Amino acid sequence: MVYAVVQQSIDPPTPDQCRAALGQLAGHTLTPADAGAVSRTAFGVLAEWLTAERAEQLQRAFANVGYAAAVVDHNDLFHLPEGKSARKLDLTDDALVLFDALDRLQFIPWHEVILIAAGVIGKVRFAHDVELVAADSAGPSLEYKRNREVNTLVTRVDLILGVDPFRLRIDARRFHYDCLGDRVSNRALDNFATLVTELVARSTVAMYNRGAVAIANGDTLDMVYPNKRAFEEELAWHVWRLSHP
Repeated sequence: MVYAVVQQSIDPPTPDQCRAALGQLAGHTLTPADAGAVSRTAFGVLAEWLTAERAEQLQRAFANVGYAAAVVDHNDLFHLPEGKSARKLDLTDDALVLFDALDRLQFIPWHEVILIAAGVIGKVRFAHDVELVAADSAGPSLEYKRNREVNTLVTRVDLILGVDPFRLRIDARRFHYDCLGDRVSNRALDNFATLVTELVARSTVAMYNRGAVAIANGDTLDMVYPNKRAFEEELAWHVWRLSHP
């Protein structure tokens, strides 16, 4: 079996705490030189793919510097449902209403919405540029191809449900906001904020990540994850916390 060391609270350890904790370890895969990276990239998980012995060593090291962590089975932590993307929903007093490809309805009682997580996720894609350059003679033009990285941001909210499909993924720019009625604006991100606020207000037992709380409080969504993996990590951490209050 392999293990992960996870945070007991959503706030990551400081670089100084990481440096002090990692300095206690001998022969470990992590060293004090990794302190900044561990602190910066901790979205619920401090380290993974560890043996039981090394995971317990790391947990004790963080405890010695005043930071609470836990050792968990790696497979249990990252067992997240894939779920499905949602392009439209309806919101009633009693239920979240899903639509399938044939517009058939599925009613999800609000008490079955157990986690609402919103954030801005970094995404890297590769663009392929082609440039034609005229040859010096009457021969054919020369074609040059160049690959470059393009960084984009995806604003998203995920819902973890207690019933099938168990998870919904909503992309702010691909969602149809008809469920908002006369509150629909011409800005997708404003509509997204209204939608998340409604989901939080109507849910009865759900937990919320920092992004969902910020939106519900009327603040700017500044919870940016460097990549999808970081968002998934924090989501897995919240699901773990649901069963370990």
